[in-house]
Amino acid sequence: MPFPDLERTKEVSFGNGKAAYKYTPLDVIAKQVGPILAKHGLSYKWQQSQADGSITVTCILRHVQGHSEANALCGPSDTSGSKNVIQSIASGVSYLRRYTLLGVLGMATGDGDTDGMTMGNALDFVAHIETAGNINELSDRYKEATKAALQAQDPNAVKVFMQARVKREKELRA
Repeated sequence: MPFPDLERTKEVSFGNGKAAYKYTPLDVIAKQVGPILAKHGLSYKWQQSQADGSITVTCILRHVQGHSEANALCGPSDTSGSKNVIQSIASGVSYLRRYTLLGVLGMATGDGDTDGMTMGNALDFVAHIETAGNINELSDRYKEATKAALQAQDPNAVKVFMQARVKREKELRA
């Protein structure tokens, strides 16, 4: 079942010298894949929970004949910007919904940027770092991300990964 290219159209910037990236909003993904899924008897839904400061979102893809597949991700609320507590939870849930849906469908968003590390790849590494379950896992994930950024000759990605590692390390040690 061929899916359309999912173009990254929404921009986010955290200010001068900080991370900036484009992404494909969840509503755009849903509008593009929904009719294709329905044509093949497929639908999806999410389940979510929150415990110990972590949000878990599971996307369940179902076929009309009963088969289902699930993809789950865990992560913290998104405290970037000037969000209040509820907004930070909603933003984290939205992020996790977007990536669990893409994951259960085996899709990735498109990106024409071939210089350095694509922001989509960088965001995947950041999410991987942010969801490390312990210090050893965090170290391994950070090394993997940094290696990829250095291979892509992308010093900005290295900085973003370092910030994510420091933040997650503080959370794990708390």
